[in-house]
Amino acid sequence: MKCGSVAPRCLIEARSVVENVVAEIPGRERTPAVALASHYDSVPAGPGAADDTIGAAVMIEVARALRSQGTLARSVWLLFTDGEEMGLLGARVLARDPELRERLGLIVNLEARGTAGASLLFETSTPNDGLLRAYARSVERPVTSSVFYAAYRELPNDTDLSVFVRAGLPGVNFAFIEGATRYHTPEDDVAHLSLESVQHHGEQALAFVRDVLTHGIPRSEHPSVFFDVLGRWLVQFSLTKARTLTVAVVALSLVLIGVLVRRLRLSWLRIGGSFAAYVVGFALAVAFGLALDPALYRLHVAHQPWPATTPVLLAALYAGAFAAFAFGTSLFRGAFEPACAFVAEWGALLVFALATAWLLPEAVFLWLVPLLVAVIGTVGFLVSRAPASALAIVALGVLVVATVLWVPHAALTVHAFGFALPALAAGIAALVLFPLVPFVAHLGERTRRIVALGCGAACVAFSLLGSLLPAHSAGAPQRANIGYHVDATRGAARLLLDAPSVPPGFHGNVAFTRNADDRYPWFGIIQPAFFRAPADRLEQPVPSIRELSRESRASERVIEIALAPGSDDALSLVLGAPRGALLEAFVEGERVVPLDVADWSLFGVVSPGAAGVRVRLRVRGEEPLPVRVVEHRSGLPPRYRALSVFRNGPATQSQLGDLTMVSTDVRL
Repeated sequence: MKCGSVAPRCLIEARSVVENVVAEIPGRERTPAVALASHYDSVPAGPGAADDTIGAAVMIEVARALRSQGTLARSVWLLFTDGEEMGLLGARVLARDPELRERLGLIVNLEARGTAGASLLFETSTPNDGLLRAYARSVERPVTSSVFYAAYRELPNDTDLSVFVRAGLPGVNFAFIEGATRYHTPEDDVAHLSLESVQHHGEQALAFVRDVLTHGIPRSEHPSVFFDVLGRWLVQFSLTKARTLTVAVVALSLVLIGVLVRRLRLSWLRIGGSFAAYVVGFALAVAFGLALDPALYRLHVAHQPWPATTPVLLAALYAGAFAAFAFGTSLFRGAFEPACAFVAEWGALLVFALATAWLLPEAVFLWLVPLLVAVIGTVGFLVSRAPASALAIVALGVLVVATVLWVPHAALTVHAFGFALPALAAGIAALVLFPLVPFVAHLGERTRRIVALGCGAACVAFSLLGSLLPAHSAGAPQRANIGYHVDATRGAARLLLDAPSVPPGFHGNVAFTRNADDRYPWFGIIQPAFFRAPADRLEQPVPSIRELSRESRASERVIEIALAPGSDDALSLVLGAPRGALLEAFVEGERVVPLDVADWSLFGVVSPGAAGVRVRLRVRGEEPLPVRVVEHRSGLPPRYRALSVFRNGPATQSQLGDLTMVSTDVRL
């Protein structure tokens, strides 16, 4: 139920009680200390073996290894935080402690968003040049990229490190992200946990901390562009140098292209035609991704971005992308010759580099390195006075370097996003194949047509296969949460299903029907119920809402209320009002920003506690304000817990899991 990372938030942790565990291994220098951090809680739906019990386990093993060295050069703290999944609660408590902030000099956070894969350095504080020098110096198998952090920064996600960084502490964040189908589900258990990932996680953390103990807390002065090469070496340079180098390489490229065109007597018109072939290829590939979007939605991939058919769908995307490029070259067959195709590829790289340097400078190395290969190779070609056919060697160098850089990033994109954004996936497939296209120019016209038709046929075949095969399996289950809802105002009850399709096990056992006319987000603060079924009304504690005071101000009112759960173990309370009616809201004096969902404006209180909270609302107009309060509790009532047996096989709980929800409607 995280709503974002920007304060003020739509979700408040006003009454949360957390139990952080803090330990110190004293060193000769007590401050500034280096701290290892991980959270030991998990979501209600899963045991959290990877996310993040393994982070806590790695911290304990690192502590054991460090203590075996004798007295440390400086103190090491271990921060085991609570309540991360419900809003980074434990980290917020620690970050508010001025003594802690004063004593700590660096945070090393350990996370996971899957059950396998390499441990990635996916986030750093900024500036980060000193941190990266320490990482390069200490870690034997670096896996990182400034693209990771640049992309992560734009997403509405946070970890404990985000809280510490906002409090002014520098730090680094490690996580593994493969096996995301098991993330926040019951399958996030020890049986599915990769021991290789655990080992790499521990190696990274131990090596980095040892380096800090030896060389001191790294001093960082500049933001960096950085990437690993085959998991063996780390390349790093400042963002300023990256921009300067980009400008220099672009200028030198333009000069060399001019010399090359004059030397080989190439036609600018044909180069323009070759460039147009690339544009058509990219456009068709992205269009295919957009066309795939509604088909994937019908297969419910939007709700589970990593379907069981992921390999088949990837094959369809890559076959479609290459067919698009082959078709583009056929359209401009008169212009698409080897030398012109290479110059056009060079020009496309220049366009990508300039756009990235302006929009996402942390990713500029993806184009800058292949451009450097093109520049160096072309200089060698011109100096040696080699025949025009030798340009194929330069193009091959660009292909090899681009493959080494781009393929790992493309693979991690699949692990991170799956098919949530098909157009992005198709664009990345086109990008990975893009350096191959100049070699198509060496094929005859008839062969090009055969390649285009063959790849197109493969794309269609894989697409059809992907639509026929089951989208869900035991290894890639459909996420389906069950809710038991009691409407205390109307004295009614029903079952709700948070899944875009009814899992097969429910057929003939529970009469779920489409919940088309109810757009209220019953599951958490965002997700509506897709299906509903009749249920018996069981006695359940009801949340209370009591008006404390009101004040009229021109065309608006300020209303203060006491909001309390009916049960001591409530996960959250969510308050909803008609969209646009709430002008401002405060919980225990802290401002919240209601989130507009369907016809509602909503905000929530995590772990409200038995005493509840005081809420102040500024509302529009003098008319009575209809308000709905929903209390969420983990699990189903005993009578309905047996329903989970119908979910076995290709379906599983996720996130908050099955919920009991009690709502009451009042007018203020």
